[in-house]
Amino acid sequence: MAHYLVEASYTPQSWSAQVENPVSPVDRITPMIEACGGSLQFLYYAFGEVEIVGVADFPAPEDATAFGRVIGASGATRMIRVTPLLTIDQGLASLHRAREIRSRYAPPLTVSLVEKPVAAR
Repeated sequence: MAHYLVEASYTPQSWSAQVENPVSPVDRITPMIEACGGSLQFLYYAFGEVEIVGVADFPAPEDATAFGRVIGASGATRMIRVTPLLTIDQGLASLHRAREIRSRYAPPLTVSLVEKPVAAR
């Protein structure tokens, strides 16, 4: 199973409903994650632009996407983002692969990251 970062922010109406009837978000989303064949690793409240942060495991990208779409379609969130996570070994493997295929790409322009000295006037 692959790990996915889950980030969400609630609407003001959703926060109001939660203040009136506090229920753990873990209890709300775990049955849906399990219905997708996944498991919730952890979930935290965060205060700022993103208000819920967690990691869930899903067997396939389609399962993770289905989870995110149901949350998004509910109207309870103003933002939901489900991002696939790579292990460090997977990330390093992708860098090695990128090095192998780099010469096959023809960019539309070349950008120099080195500043050029300004010519004297």
